Amino acid sequence: MPNSIPENGSTLHLVGVCLNRIGMDYSYATAGRNWFVLSGVKAGTIGYLRCKLGPLDIVGCFDIEYPASQAKRWAPVVERLGRSLRLSTTADP
Repeated sequence: MPNSIPENGSTLHLVGVCLNRIGMDYSYATAGRNWFVLSGVKAGTIGYLRCKLGPLDIVGCFDIEYPASQAKRWAPVVERLGRSLRLSTTADP
């Protein structure tokens, strides 16, 4: 991840905000045009955060923590959550 995070309006900016506010020591970060993933391990716990960015300042995320000793058991759960994360651009009635 770059040392300087853009000031506003970008995926990397949002990643930086999350890194500064979340207590997990994230060791992995990747981002695309409208999504990012952070993961890491702290005190025997794996943390995984995935966010999608939509139009009109819509952001959808999930954040999950689980014991590092159970990483193989949780891997398919995290993968399925990541594939199923969707954003709605319409307001619910």
